[in-house]
Amino acid sequence: MDYHFDLTGSARRPLVKALEDITKEKAVCSKAPTFCYHIGEHITLDNQGVLSVKDAEQENSILLALSEHGFVPEEQKNMAVTISLPRNKFTDEDLERLSELLSSKESIIKHALGIESVAFEVDEEKISFPWFSEMPSSAELSAYTAFISLLGKAAKESKRITGKDHAVENEKYYFRCFLLRLGMIGDSYKEARKILLSRLQGSSAFKYQKEAEK
Repeated sequence: MDYHFDLTGSARRPLVKALEDITKEKAVCSKAPTFCYHIGEHITLDNQGVLSVKDAEQENSILLALSEHGFVPEEQKNMAVTISLPRNKFTDEDLERLSELLSSKESIIKHALGIESVAFEVDEEKISFPWFSEMPSSAELSAYTAFISLLGKAAKESKRITGKDHAVENEKYYFRCFLLRLGMIGDSYKEARKILLSRLQGSSAFKYQKEAEK
């Protein structure tokens, strides 16, 4: 997919340096007339600041890392954001379990992420989650990307999905337990857990509200 940056000619150099740092690949610049930068096998940046990422598996991580370096494409400024997973990593049965998993936690996922729907779209290359109507902060985007990746992992590793969507007394405790079951454990996920729990009511430490009030 192509992403446009308001950078042309030599003004692209800081962006190229960021891409080199992110990918650990050395950029190679084509000769005139294109002056196109090639970073690894799947990334190009043309003379008009158009970035092309041809690897769907890399796309999310590249854009996220660029945002942390201060580079946000025009397409993502004050616009909807779609997180995606590579289609070739999932069987049809995996996708069915993913749908069942999302349905079983639909209400609390929508509340936690501030979204209207948990539906996803599938084409030959990607599984797309067009959930976000506005551009999240880089920290939020990192948390949401990690969450969706772990949902995909759970769908692939689970034999079957049980449970139905229902109201819960203590949202924070319930969702924290769900995040831990997905594998969002340890200090590396501390900030992500904090972000994902921030919109929810209740106590993450106590199952029942009366215990938290003691």
